[in-house]
Amino acid sequence: MTETLSILDEIFNQTGLLSQVLDDYEPREGQRAMANRIWEAFEEQKATLFEAGTGIGKSLAYLVPALLWSYKTGEKIIVSTYTIALQEQLIEKDIPFLLKALGLDLRVVLAKGMGNYVCMKKLDELSDQGGFFGQSIDQIVSWATKTNDGSRSSLPFSVSGESWGKVYAESEACTYIKCPHYKECFFFKGRSKIQEADIIIVNHHLLMAHLLADENRAILPPFTRLVVDEAHHLENVARTSLMQTLDRVQLFKTLARIHTDLSPETSRLYHIRDVVKDKALKVRLDVDLPGEKRKVVEAINFAFDQLDRIFGMSSPSSKWRITDGVLKSQEWTETLIPAFSELKEALHKYGLSLDGIEKEINEESLPKVETALLEIGQTIEKIQATTSVIDAFFDQGDVRFAEKTPEGITLTVAKLDIAPFLEEKLFELMKSPVLCSATLATVGSFRHVRENLGLNREAIEALYPSPFDFQERARLMGISDLPPPSSYDFIEEASSVIKEAVEISGGGAFVLFTSYDMLQKCSDQLFDLPHLKQGDLSRHLLLEKFKAHGDEVLLGTDSFWEGVDVPGEALRLVIIVKLPFPVPSDPLLQARSEHLKALGRDPFNEDSVPQAVMKFKQGFGRLMRRKEDRGCVLCLDSRLFSRGYGKTFLRSLPECVTSYQPKKLIFNEMREFFGA
Repeated sequence: MTETLSILDEIFNQTGLLSQVLDDYEPREGQRAMANRIWEAFEEQKATLFEAGTGIGKSLAYLVPALLWSYKTGEKIIVSTYTIALQEQLIEKDIPFLLKALGLDLRVVLAKGMGNYVCMKKLDELSDQGGFFGQSIDQIVSWATKTNDGSRSSLPFSVSGESWGKVYAESEACTYIKCPHYKECFFFKGRSKIQEADIIIVNHHLLMAHLLADENRAILPPFTRLVVDEAHHLENVARTSLMQTLDRVQLFKTLARIHTDLSPETSRLYHIRDVVKDKALKVRLDVDLPGEKRKVVEAINFAFDQLDRIFGMSSPSSKWRITDGVLKSQEWTETLIPAFSELKEALHKYGLSLDGIEKEINEESLPKVETALLEIGQTIEKIQATTSVIDAFFDQGDVRFAEKTPEGITLTVAKLDIAPFLEEKLFELMKSPVLCSATLATVGSFRHVRENLGLNREAIEALYPSPFDFQERARLMGISDLPPPSSYDFIEEASSVIKEAVEISGGGAFVLFTSYDMLQKCSDQLFDLPHLKQGDLSRHLLLEKFKAHGDEVLLGTDSFWEGVDVPGEALRLVIIVKLPFPVPSDPLLQARSEHLKALGRDPFNEDSVPQAVMKFKQGFGRLMRRKEDRGCVLCLDSRLFSRGYGKTFLRSLPECVTSYQPKKLIFNEMREFFGA
């Protein structure tokens, strides 16, 4: 241990390896200490929780010990991130640089989920349908014959989500080794590389998919070493992955794989019929099964039509939690339960019929139907899973809610507590899980994240504050004479403040909102102030325009609070319109609040506040991305300074000059700071 720690010190110190190969490298004590603690955790098989402020260089701090450990021991190490931007940084920049600098020969692979790859079998089935996608299908077919990896990210042209949805690989439709394209399958070629890799980069969603897969469909090879960057997202990704959902479109898609009246020649039953000799079996394939499927379709439409009618009075994005009151309602007992019971029964009968057909065909040993039989078997499994979701939703689910989306009603069953799952399936199996983020603690404590993730084992914990001089180069300001966000005139008053603050800074501003509705209303008020806003262009194009202009103003919501790096003068003012508390009407938040109350605990201060603090810290962190950066964070939500819980937010931020005064005085301070 001492020898390797000495080597790490030599890598990260003033005259060390990194300073020799990086012209602008500056030793950071936090970076060196974090690397040492990670090596210590690897050796002692401990978990680690690190919060590393902006400028620490946490990716190098965990990559150096991870690469050295893998090289020394031969153990595979999984590195999981949340954002694509960080994945690209690791795989294209940081890791290649470190391998060269350290003189290490390691195999590094970026693992992608099935949906990122084109399916050759689907292309084969669609290629003769000229014009089905316009030019897209021809372009994809041509590209698939030339590409090395077959992933969507390597497409040299743009393809709509709808078109890609017709050609991407998916586990439900995959026949694995029995597929005629198995040997040339891009996904399985990629998985073969993953099995041989030393360092595997994944995202949190793929990590969860691996934990949920059975042994035969495991995405990743066995591993016991894990680094989770952007770990503050792990809980929500795990919760989403564990959700069971049911909607009309999903059901129709499942059924259409076996038979569709619109284009029967593309269905599996049609291909089986061509080789069936038994007349009775042909009748069942041609008449009975399609007829039973139509009954299922009628049951689906009837059940979901009832939901549509009930939700007709709700807003398009509303969620309806299934509470005790709902369970006792007439609509629930006399309409929805009977409708979905009929749907469940229709699905069950159809599944039994498919099962019978599958057995008969197997007994006949018919040629050229292996693929069709596998897909029938998968459809039967999907039908069984669907009936289980109906049972869970109408009988016993942890947290149940219906949501009205543009595509229709979605029914969801969610886990109230995902900690036991993560503890059993992940953390107990890892020798040394490393969790790190720029925002993982609340007032220096990791209690909230540990409890919610189920990380109950002994762990090394440390906070490494940003080395940037926030005291001299940053200001946090609040306006005492603004109405609270709940006030009817808040948007008008806030828009006026935004306009004047941007005039003082000369632009170079992010204005961060907690909802698109409020963003749009403020945008309407700022009609005479040139600005960019989320929704007008893709995030990437918005950022490019923002950086190129230098004095631009950008209005953004959730995706601009984090993962956005705009160093230098282009971003010198961050305006946070409202504290980012989770939506009170969210079914999961309500259920967690009731659970904590039942335990005699304070759900607001123990759950809502820590969530909001982590998000607020992310927004605050947009301001300074390099040590030379300089600017102001202006919070328009007076609760940050006037409410008791505001101290929790303030104590969680880097120390800087803070001012909370009437807007006239704040504007004077801003003019002095910006030299306006």
